[in-house]
Amino acid sequence: KTGGLLSTFYSGITIYYGRGMKPRELLEDLKYVKPTIWINTPLLLEKLISRVNKELESQKGIKKYFVKILPKSVLAKSIKNKLGLNEIRLLVSGGASLPEWVFEGFRSLGITIIEGYGMSETSPLISANPVSGERKGSVGQVIESDDVEIRDTDNENNGEIVVRGPNVMHGYFKNKEETDSIITPDGWLKTGDIGYFDQDGYLYITGRKKFIIVTSGGKNIFPEEIEEKLTKLPIIEEALVLSPDDKEIQAIVYPSIDEYKNISDKDRVDYKDKELYNLIEKEIRILNRELEPYKRISRFTVKVEEFPKTTTRKIKRFHFKNLDLKDVNTYL
Repeated sequence: KTGGLLSTFYSGITIYYGRGMKPRELLEDLKYVKPTIWINTPLLLEKLISRVNKELESQKGIKKYFVKILPKSVLAKSIKNKLGLNEIRLLVSGGASLPEWVFEGFRSLGITIIEGYGMSETSPLISANPVSGERKGSVGQVIESDDVEIRDTDNENNGEIVVRGPNVMHGYFKNKEETDSIITPDGWLKTGDIGYFDQDGYLYITGRKKFIIVTSGGKNIFPEEIEEKLTKLPIIEEALVLSPDDKEIQAIVYPSIDEYKNISDKDRVDYKDKELYNLIEKEIRILNRELEPYKRISRFTVKVEEFPKTTTRKIKRFHFKNLDLKDVNTYL
């Protein structure tokens, strides 16, 4: 809204809206428009950079040789031309947390990418990275009109982000009960997001308050942290982490069928193929070795279709809040 509509009108910038989220249409639109600034969601940017990586890895013969020996920055011009991003000056990501490996992927192509943070209740901007001083993993610095505090911090200084400013709503329409639950008497809005500030005033978001898993040993686990590691695996396209009993960490994963086809050389893929399940299980076992014992995934299931999502491409977690994988088959 602020970045994609109001500021662009104010600056006299031409705006193009894509036809949809289908990869083929998206690439066609990008090549036609050749945008200089592109505002997007982390999920789509993640899929885009994954596609770039897969294409580079699939090269054969002399092309494969050059892909291996040349730095990605040398290949960047060709890659950006293929994506329709040869005129791009800035990528802006918002709506959810951007995985660090996605940030690094675009930076390796010489593309500046920044994150911002906000919500509808704050009209909607709270913070943004300066173009000349962006930081990986951060949603930037608080805008001048607002005050932001971190409250009820844990032993790692993570706490709830609260914000106050002229852009904060007065309340939900004809819903005093809901308004009182989110806005304090002195005007602070409780965002429900958990985060922290670094020493230079850059804000970082680590998870959502209502999604935190608190183990019986008192450890806090942010599902988003484990999900980012899962989706970094080539075989997994989407993931959701949950714990119905606050003891066992469970995961629902939607596989990357293109990656599986590449590995198995199968033209058609059955989502319930035991070989596919075994490949995912192997990757999760390897990942578990890198995780602290209390964060390790003890049970998972394979989803046979994409997760339902909001308009900002966030997974609708509430659809799965009462699910316990002990009670379901291997596949969903």
